[in-house]
Amino acid sequence: MEHKLLSRSVVIPEGQTHAGCWLWMGRVEPNGYAKIGMYEGGGRELERVRNYWVHRVAFETFHCTKIRPGHDVDHRCHFRLCIHPNHLRERIAAKNRSDGAKRGNKTRRKAA
Repeated sequence: MEHKLLSRSVVIPEGQTHAGCWLWMGRVEPNGYAKIGMYEGGGRELERVRNYWVHRVAFETFHCTKIRPGHDVDHRCHFRLCIHPNHLRERIAAKNRSDGAKRGNKTRRKAA
């Protein structure tokens, strides 16, 4: 999975907005968050593809842990398309959404 994530992202160079972020170059939803399709069951044949929020997949992949129930993955850089592991942190969902609202983030989404 690391290879798939890294092959679909680019590092934003210094001097540009969001410098140092790993910009996801795959599918982006209208709410500004990215999704990635993954085959369920570990195989590729005759399996159903399920879509996941890519920042959540990146967090679990690079930090080798599962996101706890009632938690979200927060972008420390406040850039929804960033998948840099050092820019992602697990936070209590209510706190994450409260802080997002203070920043003017009006997006409401269900956790994937």
